[in-house]
Amino acid sequence: MPSTAVAVVLSTNRSARPLVRSRYDLTAWVLLQLSNCYAQQGLIYPKPPIKFDDAVQRLRDSLTECLVHFYPLAGRLATDPETTVFVDCNDAGAQFVVAACHGISVADLTADGDVPGAVSSFFPLTGALNHDGHSLPLLAVQVPIVLLRILDVQWTGDLKENITELADGMFIGCSFNHSIVDG
Repeated sequence: MPSTAVAVVLSTNRSARPLVRSRYDLTAWVLLQLSNCYAQQGLIYPKPPIKFDDAVQRLRDSLTECLVHFYPLAGRLATDPETTVFVDCNDAGAQFVVAACHGISVADLTADGDVPGAVSSFFPLTGALNHDGHSLPLLAVQVPIVLLRILDVQWTGDLKENITELADGMFIGCSFNHSIVDG
């Protein structure tokens, strides 16, 4: 596989606008997880039948709608000195990033053997610890734009989220804080 570099094109926050600010108290088990790294999941899809910009807009709008129902994902960790660490459902936003990558196809990502090293750059917040959720988003979605050399794909630069387009598909990388997703 050719060497690759991923560059963030644009990064924004999506928020939920909950009607009432609330808090979500963490369990003792979750508190033990604060020194672990954010969990990461990647999804590979075939190239959408619509324009890539339109697919990104749909993903961005869908994330915003989901955050209305799952508003703690748009919060941040907070510490109450009299009790413990909790999720402050303050609508600080989930991160949505669009990134550009050259030289990778779906076949490169799904071939037998080891996962290519470049895949780690398809995820936002790589290396973040769960405790970093005090200042970092509890959920971040990256959609990389991966351009294969044999195709003449143009990046317009007008997207405002984190999505990666492969020459023949799309990779969506999600990073999430254990304290809110699987705690």
